[in-house]
Amino acid sequence: MNKIPVLCYHNISRAPYFNVKKRSLHTTTLNFYLQMKLLKFLGYKGLSISDGWEYITGKKVGKVVILTFDDGYVDNFKNALPILKKFGFSATLFVVSDLIGSYNKWYYKEANMIKPLMDEDQIKVWLDSGMEIASHTRTHPILTDLDEKSIEDEVLNSKIILERKFKVKIRHFCYPYGKYNDLVISYVKKANYESAWTLDRGRYKVGDDLFSAKRINIPKDANIIRFYIKLFTDYEDKRGNILFSI
Repeated sequence: MNKIPVLCYHNISRAPYFNVKKRSLHTTTLNFYLQMKLLKFLGYKGLSISDGWEYITGKKVGKVVILTFDDGYVDNFKNALPILKKFGFSATLFVVSDLIGSYNKWYYKEANMIKPLMDEDQIKVWLDSGMEIASHTRTHPILTDLDEKSIEDEVLNSKIILERKFKVKIRHFCYPYGKYNDLVISYVKKANYESAWTLDRGRYKVGDDLFSAKRINIPKDANIIRFYIKLFTDYEDKRGNILFSI
């Protein structure tokens, strides 16, 4: 059975030391570099979801790892993009469409930490560098807490906004906080996305439901050995559907 590691990153920067929560969402630039270098050394290609689509759908088989970044932080642009380019990799950035150029309004009070998000110019450079963007809703709500009209607005209109603003097709979606149910999935399908990605743990297996697709979160303390184990052993698969909550 063909299993593909689909990696989930958030911040590519050193975590603040004091009085903040969500420190686990940070991967240092050095660790990210070493992780990408390991993939290259092992003969793997880091790909965006769309660049890896033929592998995801089983039309091709090969040594690939899918790279995704949630929320669209500026540190992805400053720190991750040069590394991705160095190794010839591509990646998917899940963008919160109404907060472009703003900050993490959905959880900054809880985390006691303001993290800036990419602006339009930075996203355009990201795209011009061979990377992909996809939808992470308009405002990053918990979709399962919303009524149907609000779900549709967050899911559909984020796609429309991004397509109009950046003149690209938005093919993929990511559930904020990893929260989804059948109703939410139905609106993702109605909006004509081709896939939707969760925080359920495990490697993606070809043939899995593409609207509840698993990813592997890469936390702050993932040294190179743990990184290898998470990607290339059954470690994450055995913990399937344990939600990494953010």
